[in-house]
Amino acid sequence: MLNILIVGMMDVKGGIEQLVIQIFRRLDKSRIHCDFLCYCRECAYEEELLAAGSSVYHVTRRGENPLRCRRELKAFFRAHSEYDYIWIHTSSASNCMGHIYARKYTKAKIISHSHGTHFDSRRGLIHALHVFLHRSHRKRFLACTDFCFACSRAAGEWLFGADCPVTIVRNGVDTQRFRFDSAERARVREAFSLGAQKVIGHAGRFCTAKNHAFLLEIFAAVIQKSDEYRLFLAGEGELLQTAKQKAAELGIADKVIFAGYRDDLHCIFQAFDVLLLPSLYEGFPIVAVEAQACGLPCLLADTITREVSVTDLVAYRSLTEPAERWAEEVCALAEGHTNNDRAHYCNIIAENGYDINETVREVERFLLSHQRSGLGGES
Repeated sequence: MLNILIVGMMDVKGGIEQLVIQIFRRLDKSRIHCDFLCYCRECAYEEELLAAGSSVYHVTRRGENPLRCRRELKAFFRAHSEYDYIWIHTSSASNCMGHIYARKYTKAKIISHSHGTHFDSRRGLIHALHVFLHRSHRKRFLACTDFCFACSRAAGEWLFGADCPVTIVRNGVDTQRFRFDSAERARVREAFSLGAQKVIGHAGRFCTAKNHAFLLEIFAAVIQKSDEYRLFLAGEGELLQTAKQKAAELGIADKVIFAGYRDDLHCIFQAFDVLLLPSLYEGFPIVAVEAQACGLPCLLADTITREVSVTDLVAYRSLTEPAERWAEEVCALAEGHTNNDRAHYCNIIAENGYDINETVREVERFLLSHQRSGLGGES
């Protein structure tokens, strides 16, 4: 049995958490056992993890109390040397204390898995401090890393540097679950009283990176062209109230659906006519792959890696362009596609290696092959 400790899940069901749980659900439990170490009081999906036989451990978040975080990490790794792999999900080398203590007190092979390309703090002293720590700690971070994983080439270069060998672990999705279904589209649109209106959709946490302020400006420009559009925003986060206030200021609040967190995006996406992602930065937006699997045209910021463009459904625009230009293209995409040929796109996604089952097979092959090479635990 291979024992793995997965580090980095938080208390929100974000992209990292969703990828980890999708992989965890499909791993061969007869050969691989996973426990979890989280920087929060209760991590996402914790009840499910415990019910599946995993242990979930908690340490204080560094931003809450750095000294306590350090003490708890040290105590944890001194007490837990039973793991063959420690798989750490992160977007920054600025906090490498977990790596340092894992290296010092265990014999586990350490996998660092990059999921981002920037910091959430875009300006000011906090951003400058994060950048300084990220750069100054990278050498030590890499010294405590045996294998480098990344969701994209850009994310790999951001965390590990341009010259470091990286294994790309695709953010796979459940392609068949996202297959277009006209009956489900009708049901969801009726549930949200959407009628025949065109729906611009977005799914993601309300945070700086997702750029909701500009997204709302784009939609306001769309409404100037046609009143027959609605904006559907799925997600929660610290900037949710700010976004609602912005919608009110723009005079579009009655045309925006703030739907909160949704665990049924495979249903919600059926009702959309286009996905809009004007993000300031992304590691690899899994929602864009899910949208393509559902046959949705997608308009993305050119800050987002081209690796996410798996089909012919994706277009890019620069964030330096005005909202009116974005509005023109998002309308053209929404009105230029029909629902008649949406169902086959899930197969294209799978054929290009972005089915979650293929992701799991690749991860299992990696872990078990290195185990056989003497780098893991006993079979």
